[in-house]
Amino acid sequence: MRAVKGKGGEKSFIKVSPDNLILEAMKKSEDGKGLVLRLHNVLNKRGKGEVSLWFKPREAQLVNILENNILEDIRVEGEKLEFNYRNYQIISVKVT
Repeated sequence: MRAVKGKGGEKSFIKVSPDNLILEAMKKSEDGKGLVLRLHNVLNKRGKGEVSLWFKPREAQLVNILENNILEDIRVEGEKLEFNYRNYQIISVKVT
């Protein structure tokens, strides 16, 4: 995604880091109560990921492909989500 300059300044829609995490999909959650982001770690590398959104979510959960909660930690700080990822992992995050 790229930042576009407008009257209100400049802001990205979604920013993902580090570069080995790719936003593959973004969709409405199956229960209709949130948004699901699917990211893919393209390297054989573990680390900490960060997603900056255009809004401040009330909460975020790591979910599986069926959108059931996974008992893994994700932190929400303002517009930022922070989480750990594993080698070649597909990460699904539900935000509300």
